[in-house]
Amino acid sequence: MAVTESGEIKKLTASGADQSIDFVNNVSAIYIRTSGDAYIAFDRAATLNDFLIQSTDGVMEFDVACTQVHVISSGTPTVYVIGRR
Repeated sequence: MAVTESGEIKKLTASGADQSIDFVNNVSAIYIRTSGDAYIAFDRAATLNDFLIQSTDGVMEFDVACTQVHVISSGTPTVYVIGRR
């Protein structure tokens, strides 16, 4: 995987409110790593009923085309995201 634009690498601190990571253009896949429990959704607001990623999961790959990754958590984990074109 080659990361060719700095806009493809993102980081945020999740919280109890939905937050989003925006990509300028559509990406074809997403890689996510988190320091704690976080729930994610693609191109819509995340809830605590969405897909759970835990820190023990390592790097997760999602082959999904999207322009936004939404994150919510009951804690404040750091979430690292790479979008692949």
